Amino acid sequence: KFELPDHLKTYTGHPEDRHALMAWKNEVARAQAVLNAERNEYEQERAKIERAKAREENEGKRKIEAVEEAARRRLEIDESRARQREIKRAAEDAQCQVRCRPLGMDRHLATYWWGFGGRQDAVYVQSFSGEWGIYNTQQAVDALVKALCPKGVRERALLQQLEKRKVTIADAFKALSETQEDRDRQLAAALDGRPRRSAMA
Repeated sequence: KFELPDHLKTYTGHPEDRHALMAWKNEVARAQAVLNAERNEYEQERAKIERAKAREENEGKRKIEAVEEAARRRLEIDESRARQREIKRAAEDAQCQVRCRPLGMDRHLATYWWGFGGRQDAVYVQSFSGEWGIYNTQQAVDALVKALCPKGVRERALLQQLEKRKVTIADAFKALSETQEDRDRQLAAALDGRPRRSAMA
């Protein structure tokens, strides 16, 4: 794009015509100066466009990061509020143990309870015929949630109640697990420290 025309690339005049040669060289110099100026202007404009593009991309990234950060903060606030509601609900349930209400029923008319009799060590279930069962691990409760059908009126309501109490239930199982681990460690320590009988005794 920024090249001299063909007649300024090679001198085609008489080699001994110094006047013509000097005139040609001067024309080449002027044309080269114009080309250099145009090239510099072009490169400056291109650099300006690139800088503007980079600023626009950076601004876009900053906006995306700001939106993501705001969403993350909203999620943290929502989770904190949900946990506070769960704590409040658990406290209310503890104060109203006698009036403990069931979580709901499944399609087989089995009734599910949390905090039944003041206990928070399992989700209790009573079948339609009166038999009792328990879901006493987080994995078991998760499997129950997956097995319930949200299309049914009863199981949809049961799912909603389990969802409301999922933090309380998870925290209770975690506390029970940690307590059991402490008991196991204490028992192991006691057994290690107990005197052993001789095989000949």
